[in-house]
Amino acid sequence: MTEQQKLLRVFKLIRLLKQRPGKTVDQLAQSLEIDKRTVYRYFKLLEEVGYEVDRKGEPVRYFLFEDETRQQPRFTEEEAQLLRHALAGVSPTHPLLTSIRQKLFLSSTLLPLADGLVDLQQGQLIERLSEALREGRQVRLIGYQSPNSNTVADRVVEPLSFTEDFSVLNKG
Repeated sequence: MTEQQKLLRVFKLIRLLKQRPGKTVDQLAQSLEIDKRTVYRYFKLLEEVGYEVDRKGEPVRYFLFEDETRQQPRFTEEEAQLLRHALAGVSPTHPLLTSIRQKLFLSSTLLPLADGLVDLQQGQLIERLSEALREGRQVRLIGYQSPNSNTVADRVVEPLSFTEDFSVLNKG
């Protein structure tokens, strides 16, 4: 398992712990496809970086403590997704883009840190692929996982177009 996959699993755990009602260790282990001992190790890691993992009830359910007094209105997951898609079409040099992304980042019900990292990585990838598309250049996809053959390999492709929501790159 790569470090990136482990990091994404921790972010998924944070999201699960933010949902109510809390989850049992068995539920978390099953959702993350890990053993219970690893869930406890992740709890310790989260506490080391400043999260408060709380427990309550019988059976014991775990959740992340959130200060109710600091709660502000937040975008729903669907609203945040729509805004991210809309921002994907804005020029990366637009002077307001950074401040809008920061506000979206701070007000989403999604885990801001995880989404920020994923959005940043996807945004940079789309930007690079769009540039190659405009210039008619080939690109090298490193660690490309083929959905057809379920293999992982580096590939050189020529981008032809994106779907409207940038979820699929048509390549030659």
